[in-house]
Amino acid sequence: MPHDVIMPALGMAQDKGVIVAWHKKPGDEVKADDVLMEIETDKATMEVEAGHAGFVAELRAGEGDAIPVGDVVAVICESADDVKAAPAPAKEAETPEPAKEQAAEAPKAKSEAPKKLQPERAKAPAKSSSDHGRVLASPKAKLMAAERGIDLKALVRQGIAEPIHAADLDRYRPAFATAHASSVLTAKIESGEFERFATWAKGETETAALRARIFAALAASALRQSERDDGGEPIVLSAQAPLCDAEPAVWADPDLAGFSEDLEADDQHAPALALIDLTGSGLSGLRARNGEVAALVIADDGGGFALSLHFDDAAMPLSKAVRLLSGFSARLADPLRQLL
Repeated sequence: MPHDVIMPALGMAQDKGVIVAWHKKPGDEVKADDVLMEIETDKATMEVEAGHAGFVAELRAGEGDAIPVGDVVAVICESADDVKAAPAPAKEAETPEPAKEQAAEAPKAKSEAPKKLQPERAKAPAKSSSDHGRVLASPKAKLMAAERGIDLKALVRQGIAEPIHAADLDRYRPAFATAHASSVLTAKIESGEFERFATWAKGETETAALRARIFAALAASALRQSERDDGGEPIVLSAQAPLCDAEPAVWADPDLAGFSEDLEADDQHAPALALIDLTGSGLSGLRARNGEVAALVIADDGGGFALSLHFDDAAMPLSKAVRLLSGFSARLADPLRQLL
């Protein structure tokens, strides 16, 4: 005998729940205490057990659907044969021939037959969830995001479809994630040679955000040299300036391209370094926090630059951090070295 699984009420005022994720698909065998689905209400995201042992015969709602409490969302049969023999949706009874003839003679009118209730489709995430402070995500994904300091709304803005699962966090990371900075290295250098180089480069190319491109190229070159073994992976940086509203630029190997060439974007690899340009903002520094990516901050310091590298000792050994900041400082003090 088939058993109906209904949308449960998880709160006194709850009238519907959103299907965040299905853990089983039609044909799968389930135990009564197996997690069948995850649902989200206004207050929580919960895992819901199947409640019956058998085989999943039918799922009547999709991920992202908002279903009224008490409505059937799935059907569980007792055997695999029942799954194969699960009845198809009932078709309307065929109209007898005389009735068809009478219908042809009568004026055409819209059917007055009651419509079947359909699950209410949740609005697009960009308008209904993240914009109103909520993002559809599994409990495991929410826990992992909290542990890693990842903003789920930022993932939605980057195009990750809701509901977000734990696997999405492994494949995608924020373009800019500040470092869990247990250590900070600082340096100060003269800026005269850099400014002369930037003025010359501006006359040779019309590249947008040229200063950011130069900073990124010098930083990537220093990072490449600081790596003992990069395994052939691209050097990916995220570059951000505080005076622009745009998302951080994420570039792969900016040190291998000329300043007049378009840099290659990379959304498949986590940035190895976040480059933060505070020059021209009047700000003197930034303490990065909560994340896995080291942050290299550039600020004005009178007639020079004040540099600070914020990094997690567990993710970046001190010896590598010293090589990185030393190499970047040397290149910033003499940018022509980048062309040699």
